[in-house]
Amino acid sequence: MNKATTLPGGKTLKDVLSSDLYARVEVARRAFAPGDKGFEKLRPFHAANRIAMGSMKPLGLAPFGARYVVAKLAAKERLPVTHIADTEGIAPSLTVSEADAATTPCLEAAVAILENGGAGVRALANAWSVGDIAALRELVPRYDMGGTNPRMVECEVALHGNERGTSDVAAKHAEKWLAAAERSLAANKSTVAVVSMSELLTPAGYLSALRARGYEIVEPHGSL
Repeated sequence: MNKATTLPGGKTLKDVLSSDLYARVEVARRAFAPGDKGFEKLRPFHAANRIAMGSMKPLGLAPFGARYVVAKLAAKERLPVTHIADTEGIAPSLTVSEADAATTPCLEAAVAILENGGAGVRALANAWSVGDIAALRELVPRYDMGGTNPRMVECEVALHGNERGTSDVAAKHAEKWLAAAERSLAANKSTVAVVSMSELLTPAGYLSALRARGYEIVEPHGSL
């Protein structure tokens, strides 16, 4: 471990979390990170990551999303691929906010999403696997680790220090994605984009932005 991931001054999670949250974190740790001996010394953000990554195997999930599969297929067919990084602009503010353990909302979000043994996340994964749009509209805002989950919004605000910082990063990323999408749509007969379900289902997501630019949008519905 290093200073970037551990709490300062020899503190532990028990020292910086409320008793209620700490008890919930312990339940999640026992379920998804039981062998992590250094867990107690981690800053909240990194503890959240350990729990989230540790939940993958017990819940029967893959740590990598569909975009990796699509990228491999594109490479096999020698098709051009444009990657839009979704972490640009986060690292500098993350370093600042973690200095005072301000990322507790990130740990609280991970614990809430994975409570009850991760039953909600499992239901979300099952709905995604069969394209159950109705179920996804209900489950994504509650169990997705993306931008439409209010808990994850609180985490993002903590990472950036304020709501404006969060909004600025999201806006810059969205503008880059939309610009790349429009270039691809103009240059190719067909285009495939891989984005999170939260971006497709939120009223203020990419589909809404494309509609505002004059594109005809056929919303996902029913079962795919």
